[in-house]
Amino acid sequence: MLTNTDIFIVERGGVQYQMTAEQIKTFVRANFIVADIAARDALTLETGNEVYVVDATADPDVDAGGAKYLFDGTNFITLAEDEEFNMTIAPTDLGYTPSATNGLITSSAGTDAVIPAVTATNAGLATPAMLANSHIAATSAATAATNPVTVDGAGQAVGFSISQLAALP
Repeated sequence: MLTNTDIFIVERGGVQYQMTAEQIKTFVRANFIVADIAARDALTLETGNEVYVVDATADPDVDAGGAKYLFDGTNFITLAEDEEFNMTIAPTDLGYTPSATNGLITSSAGTDAVIPAVTATNAGLATPAMLANSHIAATSAATAATNPVTVDGAGQAVGFSISQLAALP
């Protein structure tokens, strides 16, 4: 049986290193995969060993699936659980009705929601009136003959034409 103070010669890239069994174990991180909790408990482990149990349902904290454990020399510490994903996804028809003060979201599942309009103190929905004033039409200064910038209000486009600039004297 190996002890943690046994010395080994390890070669990497043509260079030889002396490592103790403890250093090698830390470097390699001994990991085990077992079928169930009984098999985990039957292992001869050292402090720091990790064990993945495929069916960890014998652990009272695991309802279904597997779990990963760290052995601290005396006890197993649960690092992760692979619980089943128990969720049913069903289609729901949603509807939305805006008003001046809130938005009503209706659901065919019967779980409707009222979302208040945005204010200075909450991050609610923008009402139709708020959105109507959010795009103010652009205008150009001067006249078409003296201003190189043209504005098409219907398409919300701003254009620039060099032909409208006065020639240098």
